[in-house]
Amino acid sequence: MDQVTDDVQAADLERLGAVLDGFGLGKAASARVVAEGLMNRNWAVLTSGGERVFVKQVLDVGREQAARQHAATRALAALGVPAATPLTLPGGETLLDLDGGLHAVYHWVEGTHIPGTQLTAGQAAELGGVLADLHTGLAQVMEPAAPAMPMKVTDPGKAEAAISAYAAAIDGKDARDDFDRYAAAQLRERRALLDAVRGDMPDPGVLWAPAGWVHGDFHDLNVLWHGERVAAVLDFDRVAVKPYAFELVRSATLTFCHGDERGLAQDLVAAFASGYRAVLPLAGDQVAFAADRLWWERVCDFWQLKRHYLAGDDSCDHLFRSASALLWWWTANRDLVTGVLTSR
Repeated sequence: MDQVTDDVQAADLERLGAVLDGFGLGKAASARVVAEGLMNRNWAVLTSGGERVFVKQVLDVGREQAARQHAATRALAALGVPAATPLTLPGGETLLDLDGGLHAVYHWVEGTHIPGTQLTAGQAAELGGVLADLHTGLAQVMEPAAPAMPMKVTDPGKAEAAISAYAAAIDGKDARDDFDRYAAAQLRERRALLDAVRGDMPDPGVLWAPAGWVHGDFHDLNVLWHGERVAAVLDFDRVAVKPYAFELVRSATLTFCHGDERGLAQDLVAAFASGYRAVLPLAGDQVAFAADRLWWERVCDFWQLKRHYLAGDDSCDHLFRSASALLWWWTANRDLVTGVLTSR
């Protein structure tokens, strides 16, 4: 390899060479780590033949799920939906099993990640339309899905047990760092919030409609832009059957979150939701219920603390801080959030 950035380890250079060889792409002329992804390992590679590719070591899902999403993206691209598609091996498969690890290779897509809060209203509406196109496209290319479904709602007792467990983990430490102190304070406040809003738990028996196949993790880090247009939607690892309104609301709150006390960029959320509903016209009450359901899950959710205290992984600590800031803002502005999501 002629040029390698310092962040690529020797073992990974050998791995990349074997992956390129498996896909018949020659050797690697240069490579760099793509650090944006949290759940998988990714590299940007220039081959000896002058081709730029994206190499992904799949860690977040198993072979069956990865193969399913690869088939979905290839079918979506054939419909004209801007989905990034994997290359195929000589035998037609898209996954290379190398030393027990799964690897996929994609053509490099020219484009840039734009933080959601920096989009224009026009781009936000465009993005909402792309999400709706994904939903309608997946309905065409995947096996039939139930048109209505229930969704599990977290019991407050389970959330309280998690609060107690993480508080005990912090109390048991010989010395606390800044994150421990922040998390402990948040846990105390979250316990008080749960006590105050226990009666707002959504009805778990509600059947949501319409439901169907969704991207599963649609937000700004999984979108590439080329000018005013979406160049590609990335990372379909979490393709699943869920209510459409749930993904709409989740995507809006992830994409247009300031990450601090400002909460959501309300004008962009409104444009995004309107762009979606112009393509797939969800009713306002469906979107409102989804907002209530997702807010409740945010009250009860501590996945970042699970990674920190049980897995010893601090890579998502910053997401706990931003999620906490959004939760408190959202709790104080629930009617406002529902209003911007449902206004046309």
